[in-house]
Amino acid sequence: MNGLHTVSMRAVVTVLILAFAVIALAASVLVFVFGFDGAVVDTQEVTAEHAEGIGEPIATPTPDGSEPQADEVDTESESDTHVTVMIEEIFSGALLRDDAVYFHYMRTEFPYYHIYIRRVAVDGTEPESEPELVAVLVWEPFDARCWPAVVGFDVTDEGQFQLLVWEEPRRDEDAPSHLIYAVFDSSGELVSRTETRGVAEALDGPGSVWRVIFADTGDILLHAWIWYGPNFDDDVQSVHVIGSDGMHRRMFEIGRFGELARLRDGRIVFLEDGGIREIDLARADWGEMIAEWEAWVWELYSSQVGDPFDLYVERGAGGRAHLYGYDLASGEWTRLLDLDALDFWPRFTGLLSDGRIVMLEIGEVGNDVTYLHILHSLEG
Repeated sequence: MNGLHTVSMRAVVTVLILAFAVIALAASVLVFVFGFDGAVVDTQEVTAEHAEGIGEPIATPTPDGSEPQADEVDTESESDTHVTVMIEEIFSGALLRDDAVYFHYMRTEFPYYHIYIRRVAVDGTEPESEPELVAVLVWEPFDARCWPAVVGFDVTDEGQFQLLVWEEPRRDEDAPSHLIYAVFDSSGELVSRTETRGVAEALDGPGSVWRVIFADTGDILLHAWIWYGPNFDDDVQSVHVIGSDGMHRRMFEIGRFGELARLRDGRIVFLEDGGIREIDLARADWGEMIAEWEAWVWELYSSQVGDPFDLYVERGAGGRAHLYGYDLASGEWTRLLDLDALDFWPRFTGLLSDGRIVMLEIGEVGNDVTYLHILHSLEG
């Protein structure tokens, strides 16, 4: 009995020791997560470019409630190579014109809708922190039974705003879809509004509009992508040429992959397997293959007058994704940026006149914040 009693006592003591160890471990975890005073401490790392006050050292929370001490951050190299502008709005895209980024968003004030146009000047080393309100466009629905959505936006050399607006029937409303081309002057006054004909019927709502380009000829090119499943085999892609009078001039049926872009000389090209082909807008037909590529390119970006490259592309190199500038005359690729080196999911917006790169980062769902990143080349 004594032997069994001794074993039992040892077992009890062992269990108690283990229990106290578990409690101590749990307490240490709670202290780490909640701090000594029970207040929640955010342990997520905050990068300098996302901190309030670009280039300022980041304060580290202290568990005893004393004044936090700043981490040492190389603020000079941070600000020299990467500047971020945080915009407290969510928008679908940005447009770079003359070293200024334009963006738009819509507010509902029934029965009208207001389209806000804002601009951020990024030509200096310190971009404007507060986007300038350039114009407020009043949109009266073409059909009161429909909701409007801007699917195409551009700013002309004269400062006018070109918009392609899709009006989709509201829920349970028996109404057709409308696709409308509108021009507003720099003060926000409506100049013209034209309903396109034969385009909306060929598409599947505003979500099927992949890219819109307003050509120098007055034509509008719309790249549509209708998704039918998790793989691309059943998808339907097409390019539509719309005249300035709203007439549907041509529809090109294309394969499972392609991209639409504008060259710096104003020509419109389309990416297909093996290179890029020009679209002949005079005939509303396919033109010549103007560049043949062996490299796998998965994204084209438009250039603008004065840029050092004819267009920009994303392609792979050494198992990584890179941004390149491409020159048609020489056929040379210039690697600009290692995209995999960034700590955010980038959308290329354009190249500034001083060679810096503007990227767009859309905030997460529920976080109505957008970041504009202005970077030097990270290729060394």
